[in-house]
Amino acid sequence: MDIKMKGIRIFLAVIYILLVSNFAFGIADFNSGSELHGFRGIKWGTDIKTLYDMRYNGGDGEIRIYGRANDIMSIDGVELEKIPLYKFWKGKFYEVVIMTAGYANWVSLKESVFGHFGEGHQEDKSIEEYLWLGKISEASLEYDEATEKGIFVITSTEINKQEESYEKQNGNFFSGLFGPIIFVFNAAKILFAPTYVGSSLIDSLVESTWGRGTFSYKLGFVCGVLLILFIPPIIPVFLRKSNK
Repeated sequence: MDIKMKGIRIFLAVIYILLVSNFAFGIADFNSGSELHGFRGIKWGTDIKTLYDMRYNGGDGEIRIYGRANDIMSIDGVELEKIPLYKFWKGKFYEVVIMTAGYANWVSLKESVFGHFGEGHQEDKSIEEYLWLGKISEASLEYDEATEKGIFVITSTEINKQEESYEKQNGNFFSGLFGPIIFVFNAAKILFAPTYVGSSLIDSLVESTWGRGTFSYKLGFVCGVLLILFIPPIIPVFLRKSNK
């Protein structure tokens, strides 16, 4: 009996070590002191309302994407395919996306990133994809051979956690049931106090309700619409029957 218990404990200890090592070493750290607190003078968490040179470029749910007027089209001498995209969650700056085109630019971008942040973690040696994880920032760098496009993404660790937590809480079936009510509320808010600069009314409504949801949320949303459509007409029938 003691031998069996000892064997079970050893087995569980091995599993624990494997799990911990997977999470601890699955993503590389940044070089010491190299973590970014933001990008080009804009710190993580900066409110979009305080930035007057941003141009709305679309969005989905609580996420809004902007380009910066007169932004520099290069980084460390590396030519970019387009201006960097600045992403805001609930109005707070939390991510920047940098893109290059062509193999030569990719090589230069990769050398620049490695020089600043370290070589990152590469899960599959046959795929050009690298990850970094820090207390302040997270980053990913990848290259698509088919399109010859390189993408470098830097994200606020703290706000990214907040977003993931929010999505878990607001992406389930029961939250979706209240989606139609939120839709109506947002419609009134947008009509009387527009906040979605550059986006049409319908786009804004879709983004703020249906657009942010998981499959289970959307299923709940549809059920919520059906409940609103079919329950009110049935109520008078029940009332008449109960009065007889």
